[in-house]
Amino acid sequence: MKLKALLLVLAAAGALPLAAQADIGNGNGNGNGNGKALYSKDCMSCHRSIAGGDGSSLFTRPNRHVTSLGGLDKQVKRCRANTGLSLSDNQLKDIVDYLNATYYKFAK
Repeated sequence: MKLKALLLVLAAAGALPLAAQADIGNGNGNGNGNGKALYSKDCMSCHRSIAGGDGSSLFTRPNRHVTSLGGLDKQVKRCRANTGLSLSDNQLKDIVDYLNATYYKFAK
């Protein structure tokens, strides 16, 4: 919540690029903030088991497999298929938008 408030202040001050401002909350522009919560609830435990720590090293490693926004979308869909999670397409978009805004920073 503190991060979201900080991002809103920075956006209001014009300190964030317009593309980043669109990603505040969950990136789809409706302000629900679901991406982070969905990732924490449905994805983080698997990522922790693979990478250790909080799992974020999967996104920040030098040889990461995802190199584009389209690739990120495909990877999140693969994760859903491989784990059997019952996430809607809108929920997947929220997760993609959260991961992109937080780690990848691909242009939209």
